[in-house]
Amino acid sequence: MIENSTICRSGCFFDDEELKKVVLRLPALLGLSIKGNMDPKLDYVQKRLSLDENDLKKVVMRFPQIFTLGVEGTLEPKLKYLQERLSVDEEELSYMIRRMPALFGYKIDLNLEPTIKFYEDLVGVETTKKLILGRPALVTYSLEKRLKPRLDDARNAGITIDSATLIRMGVLTNEAWAASLAYQIKQLLKSSGGLW
Repeated sequence: MIENSTICRSGCFFDDEELKKVVLRLPALLGLSIKGNMDPKLDYVQKRLSLDENDLKKVVMRFPQIFTLGVEGTLEPKLKYLQERLSVDEEELSYMIRRMPALFGYKIDLNLEPTIKFYEDLVGVETTKKLILGRPALVTYSLEKRLKPRLDDARNAGITIDSATLIRMGVLTNEAWAASLAYQIKQLLKSSGGLW
């Protein structure tokens, strides 16, 4: 069995259950070099995002694939892109990654940029920044399978496209989205004097 210190050093130790979960999520972890692969990435992420040991542990627990990504080729370019694109400071960037470390796994040109642009086109740059800071998962939803079809649903129903609508479009399950849409249509009909 892999030793706890191989994944987290200097006080950030996983108990046996946590370690098991990390290894089950990323079995390739067992074949990675501690000194050459794991420690440098942990050190980089911890320093770059000013994470304490507990926050670092949570990031690894939620996204152990971080060990498969290169610092210079993926991690730093992704952080730099998010920071510059959303005009966030170091603390805000750290907060986003702590909340959604899977952002490291999304491609800038295929996922992040088109999704951020989608939101900006609908509610503007500043509102998009606030939305993503509050719910970083919003940039992880599929444009083609979720966001664009739901935008069409909302527009066809005459629903105002605002921050609350965008959040519902992203976070709700298909069933909950359908129920939300039906409810909003009902409210629109009531307010316009239509029958329901």
